[in-house]
Amino acid sequence: MQRVIVASAISAALLATCPLYAGQRRDPGTARTAPAAPAVKSKPTVVKKRAVRRLSSIQQTIQRNPELAGKVRVRLPAGTDIITAAAGFRILGQFLAAVDASHTTGIPFPQLKRRMVYDGMTLALAIQDVRPKADYWSEARRADEAAADMLRTSGTVPPVAVRTNQARGKVTPGRGRGGAE
Repeated sequence: MQRVIVASAISAALLATCPLYAGQRRDPGTARTAPAAPAVKSKPTVVKKRAVRRLSSIQQTIQRNPELAGKVRVRLPAGTDIITAAAGFRILGQFLAAVDASHTTGIPFPQLKRRMVYDGMTLALAIQDVRPKADYWSEARRADEAAADMLRTSGTVPPVAVRTNQARGKVTPGRGRGGAE
């Protein structure tokens, strides 16, 4: 009981000597008063920064080449943003082949894109996944050739961009299958 009284007395003495609010100093001899009202501060000027969206090399290529953008725009559904549609693809030839395959087979582009970009499927496997009874391999090969042709005729043949990711080899314009000259 005496320990409780002594502990209470010590804690009361400490509280009496400590500042009432954090950050305020008080002389032990002065009476406790309410803290002064804080000074009115003006709101800081907030500059809104626009999120800078970094474009991939594929998106930059499409943006710089209006002829290629026109060919892609015709094959995509009306109102589709080409730059947004190209997001996620790492190889320009894959993007163009997916756009062409979507246009010719009637498979919605977002379904092919999801399977190719997020699920890691090739174009042939994506077509097979959506339409199991379709001639997926022929459709994928034809779309690859159309993509290479789009690049050749638009004058845009960046290095490595025409390469496609098919299960049986790479299609590269002017060099044939497998990259051998």
